[in-house]
Amino acid sequence: MLIKKSSLIALLLAGVAMQAQAADNGGAFNGGYAGVLAGYESFNAKSTDTGIGSLAGLSSSGNYGATGTTGGIFAGYGKEFGKFYLGAEAEASLGNAQEKTNITLGNSYVYTDVQHKYDYGLSIRPGFLVSDNLLLYTRIGFVRSRFDDNATDTNVNLNGLRLGLGTEFALSNNLNARLDWVYTNYQSNNYSDAYQISKTDTSSNAFRVGLAYHF
Repeated sequence: MLIKKSSLIALLLAGVAMQAQAADNGGAFNGGYAGVLAGYESFNAKSTDTGIGSLAGLSSSGNYGATGTTGGIFAGYGKEFGKFYLGAEAEASLGNAQEKTNITLGNSYVYTDVQHKYDYGLSIRPGFLVSDNLLLYTRIGFVRSRFDDNATDTNVNLNGLRLGLGTEFALSNNLNARLDWVYTNYQSNNYSDAYQISKTDTSSNAFRVGLAYHF
């Protein structure tokens, strides 16, 4: 009987301690935070090229891809509303995905060498709390990305709409881990020189892991 009473008291004390801890931090996903991320990204580009000048009358089209790693930082603020969550986040990252190819125009070709350099943007994260320590969220936002064309020694900054899904879970009072996927659809890029007029539509997918410290 004494053992049963002791066990019951211990359970009650544990429950009080957990409630006190939750009250201290105001929820595992409340407040400001900052963190780091790393992952893998892939780009897909659909390009059409029309020859001009000495290549007039020639045209080509195709799909091109590039893969690489990405890493960066992020910071934001979130608030729990019962089982629902809403947050805003800023992020910046570097990338190294690179695509090299020869685009054939009749008996000639145009060489391309394009590399993703970096991006930065803002997004909102609506979510749902599966438990006190587990959050499922979506992402919708805007990014601006830099691409370098090493073949022509030029660069371009493209704006894109970013959508995503992810999960975040609390490792401790202040440290959270996350896993997410983001899709980015970029604006069309138009380019011309003495030999060609081209249009390229680019999109990307990225799978990322991250660690966040909550203040």
